[in-house]
Amino acid sequence: PADPAARAAVVRRRLDGCRVSIVPYSHSDWAWVHTRHWHEKRYALVFCEVLDRVAANPDFRWYFDNAACQFAAFAQHNPERVPELRQRVAE
Repeated sequence: PADPAARAAVVRRRLDGCRVSIVPYSHSDWAWVHTRHWHEKRYALVFCEVLDRVAANPDFRWYFDNAACQFAAFAQHNPERVPELRQRVAE
C-alpha cells in the first residue's frame, strides 16, 4: 500500500505472534574524519554506557564486532571496569 499507515498495518499483521529482537550494535571504523584519540574515547564510552545499561537491566544484550580495537580502547581508558565487563560476559 502507498499509505504509510496501511503499510504499517500490513507489517503488524505479518509480525503478529513473532518475537522481534532489536540488538544494539557497535562497529569501530578508524577511517572516519575524527582523530584516533577521539575514536578510542568513543569506543571506551560505548563500553561504559553498555555496562551501566546492563547494571540497570540484566536482560540487556549488546553486540560488538571488533574486540581488538574496541576492547583495547576500553581497557586502556577504563581498566577499573574490565573486571565488571568480564563478570557481565560470564553471566
